[in-house]
This record gives sequence, C-alpha cells and structure tokens, in this order.
Amino acid sequence: MRQLLPFKLQVILAAVSVALVICRPVDGADKGWQFEQRSQILGNSVVSISAAGAKLDYPDQGYALVAKAPRWGATLFSDENKVRFETDLQSFASTAVGFHKFFNLDIDRSAWVKVGPSTINGIKTTHYIYHGKAGKDVHVANCWMSDDIVLPAAVAEFYRRTNFLPLGNDHLAVRMILINGVSGMPVMLLETKTAKPALIPASLYGCPQAYAKARDAMSVIMGDTAHDVLDDMTYSLGPRDQAKPKH
Repeated sequence: MRQLLPFKLQVILAAVSVALVICRPVDGADKGWQFEQRSQILGNSVVSISAAGAKLDYPDQGYALVAKAPRWGATLFSDENKVRFETDLQSFASTAVGFHKFFNLDIDRSAWVKVGPSTINGIKTTHYIYHGKAGKDVHVANCWMSDDIVLPAAVAEFYRRTNFLPLGNDHLAVRMILINGVSGMPVMLLETKTAKPALIPASLYGCPQAYAKARDAMSVIMGDTAHDVLDDMTYSLGPRDQAKPKH
C-alpha cells in the first residue's frame, strides 16, 4: 500500500496547483493596459491596448473602434445598429479632428514645453504647458503624460492628433486642461480616470463580420437618420453652389 503524503504537504501542493491555474495566461492574450477616459470631443471610453491591437469602446455613444497590428487597419462598428465601417486609425483621427472645428482649437503641437513631474489620479506623469498666441482661442493649455504607460506608435499618433498632444510623445495622456482665451474659463478636454495593467485576449480586437457595411464613419457614430439631418443642416447653412446631399 502506497504511503500517503503528509497532510501539510498535500495542502501546499493543492495551493500551488490552484495558483498555477489562476496565474496561467489566457490563451492568445498579450500584456497590455486597460483604462477609462472621458473626452469633451469623443465622450466617455473604455480602452484596451496591447502591442497586438487596440479597442476603444464608447458605450454612451453606442459604438466601438478596433484596430490590429502591424498595419493598424481599423473597424468602426455599432452593436446596437449592427453596422460596421472599415477604416484605419489615422483616417478616423481626421474624422475626430473635424469635431474640433466646433471648439475652435488651434494648438500648435510642437510648442509644448516640459514643466516637471506630477501625479494625477494615482498615475506618475510629466507635466507640459502650452502658451497660445495673442488673439487665439486657447490662451493656456496644460497636459500630463504618463511616465510608465507607452502606447503603440500608431495609437499614440491617433491620440496626439485628436487631442493636440505634444509631438513625438508616445505616452498615455492622463489629463489635458485648456484655458479659453476669451472667457478665461478652464475646460477639461481629456482625462484618464483609471489605468491598470491587464492581459488582453486577441479576440477583443475582432468585429462581427455579419454586420452591414455603413457608408462612412459618421453613419456608425450617429446612425443614418441623424447623419442625414446633419447633412441637410450643413447644406442649408452652406453656400448655394454646393451639391445637395444624397440620402
């Protein structure tokens, strides 16, 4: 008859087995980051990023953007409307930058000056400041970039373009505050509320291929009906020689 293992040893081996199961990486997962942001331009988002891809989920607006390395082709899709639009990060950045026209932002991304270290929402950051030119809408801007969270280059450029962040900085933007040159009122343009390391499964960067193809990015973001209304308003307020939108 086999000799039974001592009771204490059995307990230790059982605990080690449980730990190995708990700590085992998810199949196909990469180390990355998950963070929650709020933006005056794009709204609240839940973001998952690794070297393999990125998912930007905008639950309040009802759409999400997924992009995959190495080419960073992207898909914008809506689970609610069951539509998708194939694009890429920089093309969607151009769409997002169009939103800034309503805010009259005119920040020169090459003019940021480093101030020094700071901590925002428990995240170690470096503080940068921007001084606008006389007569411009942005009098002063402050942004805080994470010291430890580095984004893939394509994702970092997307955030730089959509938020006028310092050129050449691939780190996560934790906060950005503008001081309006006319009213003197501060505006929180962007804030990262939470950030934590995570294992990101590759399946997170997928999109249901059965979704119908949308005509453009705005159809996914707004829906065709709201998009048509916006087109009609733009046409009615624009010059008479512009073509009438086709629905």
